[in-house]
Amino acid sequence: MKLTKHNYHTPENTLISNSKVKLYMQSKEMYKKRYIDHEPQEINRPLKIGKMVDWAFETGDVASIYDEFPVKTKKTVLKKDCKGNPHLLAIYEQEALMIEQEKRMDQSIFVTEDEQMTALAMSKKILGSELYKWYKKPGMRRYFQKVVHDDRACGMLDVLVVDDKNKICYIDDLKTSTPADMTSDKAWFWKCYKFSYFTQMAIYKHFVQEKYPDYKVICRHMVIGSAEPYEIKLYTFEDKEIQSILKDDYEAFMSWVEEIEKETEFVDEIPTWDDAYELKKPGNGIM
Repeated sequence: MKLTKHNYHTPENTLISNSKVKLYMQSKEMYKKRYIDHEPQEINRPLKIGKMVDWAFETGDVASIYDEFPVKTKKTVLKKDCKGNPHLLAIYEQEALMIEQEKRMDQSIFVTEDEQMTALAMSKKILGSELYKWYKKPGMRRYFQKVVHDDRACGMLDVLVVDDKNKICYIDDLKTSTPADMTSDKAWFWKCYKFSYFTQMAIYKHFVQEKYPDYKVICRHMVIGSAEPYEIKLYTFEDKEIQSILKDDYEAFMSWVEEIEKETEFVDEIPTWDDAYELKKPGNGIM
């Protein structure tokens, strides 16, 4: 099977990704429900908005969000109000037809009006900036929603830019975030730690470096706030300690891959009091 962005999030993809490991660590039973039994999952608001922003960034067309991620038709006219009014009756019939058609469509493409408006505002902020023009520079190859994998693990990069002249690969991951997580580089560090963004980037870097062994691989986050004024912040992963984290996280990720491959029962263990953690006041200025 050829893995692409079109079948990456389908049951066809049996390779293990960062998101799969995250869920397995949280709950083996939830992992089984989602990735083995393939029970339907509702896409939450941040993911929907992130998908729309990714789409606009890839296509360079903010308005296309309206067509790719539509809002469901709402009834504006009731049948009882159409008596003797051909104009209202035509509107009623058109809305009824559209509602029936939408019932037969893939429900995952639909978003709320608020989600759509938020994604449009965020996308306009990015695409209208000097930052976006960097991706249009001549002489560089650009890949959007780039799938990378081997026979065990996989990942899908938001953007991979290859500068052959200078032998540099840029892995740029677009993140939408609450403003509270963007107040400082320290705040974003802990967001990356908590949500396994370091592990995610480590996987990306591993595969890109394998593909381009003679190139320098630069990892970056482009973060945009999910509320007005939709602030944009940029982070690089060049610090030596961060690079060490990426290395360690990739090794840890592959250990989890090995465990998942061997797992057969997928049952969560209920702890006893012998397993209890001793709660202590954190140090190092965390509080």
